[in-house]
Amino acid sequence: MVLYEIVYQSFAADDFSIAELNELMVLSKVNNLKTQITGCLLYHNRTFIQVLEGGEQDVKALYQKIKLDNRHSKVELVWQGELDKRGFSGWSMSLMNLNETKIANLFSNFLDTGTLDYDVAGILTTSKALLKEMKQDI
Repeated sequence: MVLYEIVYQSFAADDFSIAELNELMVLSKVNNLKTQITGCLLYHNRTFIQVLEGGEQDVKALYQKIKLDNRHSKVELVWQGELDKRGFSGWSMSLMNLNETKIANLFSNFLDTGTLDYDVAGILTTSKALLKEMKQDI
């Protein structure tokens, strides 16, 4: 199987409570295990940034489903392409609610603007920094 990755950002139609985010994670983990999709979801001030990785057809199908989900608005593709290896291996989905973490201050300006005005390398570097922080917190 060729590994494929999609990174997107979107805005929540309504603010998500911690309980709603946890419910979303439980459902995502169950569904993603079935299709071997892994990834990470970042949430801050109604902004989502998500990395999805897995088989190309499965990842693209999930992204299309997300685009049609009325809980999201302004779904915007940031990056898509083939991967050599998974960055989130073993994580059917992981959530970082930046409203709840110590790193919120580091990335809040980036997320609060509502746009990802960094080049792809900058976005992926930021994702890797968040991943490292998440691993330390787990």
